[in-house]
Amino acid sequence: MKTYAPHQLLALFRILFGIVLIVVWAIYLPHAGKLFSDVGTVVPLYVMDIHPWIDIFFVPFSWGWTYIVYILALSSLVLFTLGWDMKTNAISISVYMLYYYQLSFYHTPSLFHQALLFLIIAFAFSEADNTFSLRIKVEKGTWTA
Repeated sequence: MKTYAPHQLLALFRILFGIVLIVVWAIYLPHAGKLFSDVGTVVPLYVMDIHPWIDIFFVPFSWGWTYIVYILALSSLVLFTLGWDMKTNAISISVYMLYYYQLSFYHTPSLFHQALLFLIIAFAFSEADNTFSLRIKVEKGTWTA
């Protein structure tokens, strides 16, 4: 016997979880230049010297690019919360989280960041955007499937 969670419950959890992630990442926004750029005190987890196209994923960006990438991550979180292309945004948020983890968060490993990453990856494989999402609103004209 299989039991499934109602789509409405999963969608509400997606919305609440997205709001929590937006708040957490908005707290880091004023300090993103110090935490994640080459101007601040960043010691990356991995020091690569393989190829410039590979090294870009393991070194901190400049101050300006750090804020651009951080705003892109926040916009992915907003789109994830609204349910627009949720799976793609969940994967991109996972990549952002892994990048920021290897830049700064590995100094103080906590279950909090690991749990957030696990939930985002779980949402990438879920159907949480089947109701209460912009995708359904655009496709079917209603908020519920």
